[in-house]
Amino acid sequence: MVRWRWFTVRVLLLVTLVGLNACSGCTDDNTANNGTNNRTEPDTEVPAGSRLEHVADGGTCSPAQPICPRDVTFSSSLALKVRLVDADGNPIDNTSINFELRAMTAAGTTLSAASGISDTSGFGSTDLRAGTTAGTVEVNVTAGGAESGVAPIKFIVAVNSKGASSYVVTFNHAGTADLKDVRVRAFEINTTCAQIAEDHVRETTPGVNPTLTAVTQQSNIAQADGTLPQIVIPNVPNGTAYSIEARAYSRDNEEVEAAWGCKDSNPPIVDGMSVTVVVDLVDNLPRLKGTYDVTHEFNIQQAICMKDAQGNYAGALPSGVCTAIDLIGRLATDPGSFLVGDSMNDGLLHLIVDFLPDGSIKDSINSFINNGFIQNLAGDVINDFARDWINNNAPAWVRNLVNITGDIYESLKRFKVNGTIRILAEPRPEYDAQSGSVIGILVPDMDGNKPGRQVWNEVVIFWTGECAAGPNFEACRQRTFSANDVGTDSVVEGFFDGTMLPISDPMNPGYGLHINEHTLTLNYGVFLLGILEKIILPSVFGDQSVTSLEAALDKLIQGIFGGANGCDGFGEWINDTVGGGGAIGETVCNNLLSQAGDFVREYMTENLTVSGEDNFLLGTPDGEPCRLNEPALYAGEWAVKPLPYVESLGENRPMMECKWNLKLKYGSAATSVIETDGTFWGTRSGF
Repeated sequence: MVRWRWFTVRVLLLVTLVGLNACSGCTDDNTANNGTNNRTEPDTEVPAGSRLEHVADGGTCSPAQPICPRDVTFSSSLALKVRLVDADGNPIDNTSINFELRAMTAAGTTLSAASGISDTSGFGSTDLRAGTTAGTVEVNVTAGGAESGVAPIKFIVAVNSKGASSYVVTFNHAGTADLKDVRVRAFEINTTCAQIAEDHVRETTPGVNPTLTAVTQQSNIAQADGTLPQIVIPNVPNGTAYSIEARAYSRDNEEVEAAWGCKDSNPPIVDGMSVTVVVDLVDNLPRLKGTYDVTHEFNIQQAICMKDAQGNYAGALPSGVCTAIDLIGRLATDPGSFLVGDSMNDGLLHLIVDFLPDGSIKDSINSFINNGFIQNLAGDVINDFARDWINNNAPAWVRNLVNITGDIYESLKRFKVNGTIRILAEPRPEYDAQSGSVIGILVPDMDGNKPGRQVWNEVVIFWTGECAAGPNFEACRQRTFSANDVGTDSVVEGFFDGTMLPISDPMNPGYGLHINEHTLTLNYGVFLLGILEKIILPSVFGDQSVTSLEAALDKLIQGIFGGANGCDGFGEWINDTVGGGGAIGETVCNNLLSQAGDFVREYMTENLTVSGEDNFLLGTPDGEPCRLNEPALYAGEWAVKPLPYVESLGENRPMMECKWNLKLKYGSAATSVIETDGTFWGTRSGF
């Protein structure tokens, strides 16, 4: 018996040795060419343009797919096979193929081999051996080492229990946002995308909480070249279906949700077969709704108060506005002409008379101010007083009348105002096939009210005054007053719509706002009255208490004729000079003091207005939308987390401000147009 056993052992040893000698180098089919421990020859040089491809082998992935989703059941094996080819599709053999297992949520799942060598057909493979924990694993495949230049490809494998499979979520993205993290949430199938979208709005609105709860969620990261991941939801039981929501986050600001999408009415898992869901990701437009404090500046170089051959105003502005402008200029350089006019120009008294009721008083005043002798004599006396006051009492800077006049006209031509722009509703997102991106439309409400409103409520006046030359000169000479200073609620008001557009600048992409051309009601009189009463009068008279026309006229009359209020002296002077008419002169004086301020103020604030459907038109130029700037940093709990929002309209520095295109129509039929440009910029002051 012992002899027989020894014979049997010797036979088995012999068979084993023969078998080993005959099959040297043979391995199992699923791990062919994966052993590298004894390999001494170098890799075949990989030519430029070579690539790795997925091999179907029972899967559904195409060769060109960078990511291949697969399913495997607990405690079973799955062959992961790839092929290495050159740019022409020819196989590359004898090259290292590496399989790296990472991003595991399925504990216990392993690979049979982590590396191998491509065979003569370019194939390389390994086996994935599933454990008994549901989840996903990612297998990253590379070829030829880091120096080869071959792009890696991936398998994402769902490890499922028996009778379950996976939901595979892929994405379409036609926007311009640079996406990185993509997060998917699965809701019960009876939850619609409309409900999910409403909940998304609740979640991203300050002070409001969401109401829906996801069944499960998964995430993955887009590649550096922008290729979006495929996200696998594992272990979905047969008969189960989900509505899928996806959120993608900015590569630059990883806390900011840059795109959103949803897909409902998806099919259930049947017979353990996976379901692929395609979600369209739409870029989130930056939150625009809110209030912005805005500074505007216009460069109106054309003549705004031109006169025709007959001396009548034929410019863009109403004749009353031009009269007021001339009056302001003449107050600084010719006070007598300012009050009673001259042979070429009306004076302040002419404006006042326009408002007096017909009758003997109006006729007497007209007779008085139209008397050439009186007109010239009064003007000379007033100017003599003004010259004496300037030379002996006024601050030194007032003696330079050229500066005064220059400041006035600079304030009118370098037209600078502060105000607000209010966006009352978020733009409605729409896909623009021409640009291949998402745009936003500012849509009027159900009653036709436009969603944008702007108000100009402060004017900035340039007034040199006692500002000394130096680095602070410009800041010193800019004086600001509000519309409330002259008793009105708003200087300019207009309503607009428009479009939020992507800015096609590869170095600085983003969004811009095109504001459609719209009408504003511009009350020039408010500006002019403010210039006159708040800046010019106190400066010319050297007395900060002289902030009204009434006070200025009283100051002039008292300085010339004396008296408690000047009117008695004025009447006596007329009697002494003309030999009568003192009573009329005193009446003129009293009417002037009691009514002049009210009349001129009413004239300027109510009548000197450019109004109408299209007489004052403003909009951003075509092709030059106002850049919308997001915060440089999104840190902590900002007001509209997690969506991006607009922090400023343009920037307050040269060449970065937003642009205006301004049209002033004038003439009897508003057929003539002055067209000029301007700038604006603003910062958010409220949501």
